[in-house]
Amino acid sequence: YLSLLWTDPKWAAQEGGKHPWLADYGGNPSNFLECIPTYTHTVAALQAQNARMLRVVAELHEAAGNHTAAAERRRQAAAIAAAVEQRLYVKGKGYFGTLQPNGTVLAVRTCLDFMYVTDAISEQLLPTTKSEMEAFFERELQRDHWMVALSPHDPIASDPNTRRDDHGWTGAY
Repeated sequence: YLSLLWTDPKWAAQEGGKHPWLADYGGNPSNFLECIPTYTHTVAALQAQNARMLRVVAELHEAAGNHTAAAERRRQAAAIAAAVEQRLYVKGKGYFGTLQPNGTVLAVRTCLDFMYVTDAISEQLLPTTKSEMEAFFERELQRDHWMVALSPHDPIASDPNTRRDDHGWTGAY
């Protein structure tokens, strides 16, 4: 968290760019989740955690008496959270997509976005979004005694080259 006090975060360059507030972390699947080749570039989980980290940094600024910097970090966190829901959430479906450089959003039905987005920005999400996310989890990820990491309905799930029992449509651990 402290590095955010002194460095210019990756998303800062995006503030006024083509996809405001959303950082592109690159197209190499090995940088994220190598078993899901479509989980690249601008993924919801990382964006949401950027917002969370900024809120923590705001608390540090507040504790140090720097109320102006704290307010700015909270503003930035709110902008990132809004961008996650507006640009990456697949409305009506309960899951998120990855924003590609050409502007397309590839839906990825993974538990990662579900977990990290709810962990970081659930307070900022619309009630409808939360309800749809819960329904997605129950419908596609939850099993009787466990869960799967990738919905069996995700297009990648049918690709035999991406089958992984540790993080795929057959399981999660």
